Amino acid sequence: MLELKTEEAGINLEEIKTNKSIDWRSINRSAIETRTKYKLRSAEKDSSGNYLLIIGGQNIWTSQDSAFRLENSDKAINDLCDYIVQNADSISRIVVCNERNHINKYSFSTSWIFEDEYMDLDPTNPSSWPLINSKEINDKFTPNCSVSAQELYVKEIEKEAKYKGLQLFPPFAISGSSDVSLNNRLMACIYWHSVLRQTNQQSPLIISKSEAQNVDQYSAFSDLLNKEHNGSTKKQITEQAASLIVSGFPRSFVISTIKDISENMDATKITFVDNCCIDIGINWLNQTTQEELEKLKNDGLTII
Repeated sequence: MLELKTEEAGINLEEIKTNKSIDWRSINRSAIETRTKYKLRSAEKDSSGNYLLIIGGQNIWTSQDSAFRLENSDKAINDLCDYIVQNADSISRIVVCNERNHINKYSFSTSWIFEDEYMDLDPTNPSSWPLINSKEINDKFTPNCSVSAQELYVKEIEKEAKYKGLQLFPPFAISGSSDVSLNNRLMACIYWHSVLRQTNQQSPLIISKSEAQNVDQYSAFSDLLNKEHNGSTKKQITEQAASLIVSGFPRSFVISTIKDISENMDATKITFVDNCCIDIGINWLNQTTQEELEKLKNDGLTII
């Protein structure tokens, strides 16, 4: 482990956050100096093959202007940046899972067909976005999968006092928009790592959360469980990585991803960095996530 803080590595997180810009030349220079000082070799020559998989590092979860901003996301981003810098000598490659890049007439949060009037939404006004209650299923809103499963899902949400139904996400929350661009602070650390370890990876390896158009995807790797959508890049990651470190947020997305990865990779080879995660404020979902985590821990998952 490198005994370095981000500022010692030439990455001023607060400055990047305030100015919303990155001094790429300065970070490049700092990474080269660090590599020379610690005599680090290229990741290509590193037989360890430790991959870091980051879930949900996009602006949609962290930006002050985002309706989906998670509480304490600033700290989570900084903690994740610290982890990358401190463990850069043992991480050979960084992989980022982006949100799904198709929306068509399906919501971001689940697969629904809904009327055209809901497509032109004000991205700054969540109160204008359609809200599904269980009585409206198969009326105004039609699920693209099991009706009974989606009805149960919505009813579970309605049990929480603060929720009146399932909030549909508007089309701006898709790949290619600024909202799902990678957080600048995180991007700076990934770039620093790529120069430090000479991965020839100035931009991160990005995988899409879903390759299946009509299937709800909270896990980045559920495609591997479907033979029709068996993403080759994802399959290579599970086959080539000697070990896999997974972190990010929301926590439920991360655990769902680890669960699916463990179907293709021994859980003892997977490490979950929990201190960089954030729960979504839905009690039953958080409880289910914790139960899944306990099962994975019993299967040999390492939690730090």
